[in-house]
Amino acid sequence: MTDISESIEIKAPLETVFKYAVSFRNAPKFIASVVSYHPTTEALWGVGARFAMEVSVMDFRFTQELEVVDLQLGRSLQVRSLSGQPFQDAKWFFEHTANGTRVTYELSYQLPEVFLGRKIDEKIQTQLDEQIRSDARTTLTNLKQYLETP
Repeated sequence: MTDISESIEIKAPLETVFKYAVSFRNAPKFIASVVSYHPTTEALWGVGARFAMEVSVMDFRFTQELEVVDLQLGRSLQVRSLSGQPFQDAKWFFEHTANGTRVTYELSYQLPEVFLGRKIDEKIQTQLDEQIRSDARTTLTNLKQYLETP
């Protein structure tokens, strides 16, 4: 399991940041590598809502179904993969600061045991880890730009 944690401060009210970040409609706009993100249930919001997500990382495309497993209004959101690879558990935390809102993005993910072959897997795992870490930083930077640009 690989764990990533990144934070950024955004000069915007917590309510504005939270509302924008947790809307599935905005996910493809700011989450790096997301190709598509759409609901698979009638529920579009809250615990139990599910979404299909397609991600392109390096030369790999992954499709997953995610479920919202925890939602604390104005504080946090957690989604977890139900199907597809790699397994992921993503958490978003929001807190008020003197200058706006601090957003922390935590991602835990795991590739299948044998993806392409053990030796190749080790090299690819290292490259994927680097790319996914970079994508996490880019995601937060994108979110900041969308919310701070008039």
